[in-house]
Amino acid sequence: MKHLVVGLGSIGRRHLDNLLAVCPAGEVRGVEPAAGPARAAAELGLQVWPDLDSGLRWRPDLVWICTPHRFHVPAALAALKAGAHLFLEKPVAPSLAEARPLLDAARRAGRVVWAACNLRYHPGPAAIKRGLEAGLIGRPFLIKSHYAYSMALWRPGRDYRATYSARAAEGGSILLDAIHELDLLLWLAGPAAGAAGLVRHTGLLETDVEELAGALVEHESGPVSFLHLDALRQDRSRGLEVEGSSGSLIWRSRGKGREGIEVLRADSRGQESLFEAPEFEVNAMFQRQRDEVLSRVEQGRADLDSLEDGLRALALAEAIRRSSREGRRVEVEPAGPEVSV
Repeated sequence: MKHLVVGLGSIGRRHLDNLLAVCPAGEVRGVEPAAGPARAAAELGLQVWPDLDSGLRWRPDLVWICTPHRFHVPAALAALKAGAHLFLEKPVAPSLAEARPLLDAARRAGRVVWAACNLRYHPGPAAIKRGLEAGLIGRPFLIKSHYAYSMALWRPGRDYRATYSARAAEGGSILLDAIHELDLLLWLAGPAAGAAGLVRHTGLLETDVEELAGALVEHESGPVSFLHLDALRQDRSRGLEVEGSSGSLIWRSRGKGREGIEVLRADSRGQESLFEAPEFEVNAMFQRQRDEVLSRVEQGRADLDSLEDGLRALALAEAIRRSSREGRRVEVEPAGPEVSV
């Protein structure tokens, strides 16, 4: 299988390294116009092209789109036209309107189109999912989820103000950068029916993007979710709690790179540990996702489940922003034809 990684920033390098760990070097190549293909090729020891068209002439089987998200859809459409399967980093696109043509093209192409959902492969949320499916807390009625970490600390050694995450015109927003948290809510509680949100640009980080967001989400299956996101907090904190009729499930995560993780079940009698890892290597979840993507492609059939989930998360993000702007609860817009949320 031939892999083309488009965009060799931090996340592109991660995917490329993970591919090289399981594939011969000749099967993995890159596209990187921004940093200079010659320099990237010298650093990585593999072929790197300056533009996507050149890379697609190599006829890759699977194209990994790891550019800033405003470039995702044009690159993805070109890759599908060239006959490749697709992996798309999150979010799928800056807006649902821009993403919908991709869904139409993907359905016509009959390929695997995978939207990044690496938190589903994190042992914390995975343990929560298993606990819910096993009925450990009875009927769930409330989920509380949060992610908080200063944008200034996301990419060590880089001026965060020069990244797309810090620029509204380039699609920067905590709602999109932390869209994995929205995906988790939908994964655990099912499709969203409505949302009431509040999104704010505080100005504390010398950017023009939204760094703070909160939302109340109604799920069609009955539960309600509370969501808190911010790109301001100095110590990194992530986790969620699910409350049910006979107890609660709790995931807490601290640190970056190597995370301290605990998952608990709690009720009126106390708490019990379901999972604990004092130093979880976060790259493991990206490797698990890689293996799932490769398995789906090797099966040789069309698979759009992940793309449709990515569009649902994007639809929820837009509903939260629309609610904040209009000052009222709003319904979550359908993500696309026959893709209900």
